[in-house]
Amino acid sequence: MREFKNGVKIIGVDHGYGNIKTANTIIPTGITASFDKNILLCRTPFV
Repeated sequence: MREFKNGVKIIGVDHGYGNIKTANTIIPTGITASFDKNILLCRTPFV
């Protein structure tokens, strides 16, 4: 993260194929299959 004198903060993020990388962390990304039969479906919109 870079902070300037006027209070602006810039956070650099690299969205790669398998990871999201910042200056201090590496976070794995992706979608996994779920075969759970107990799925809750909701038709009520969140307000």
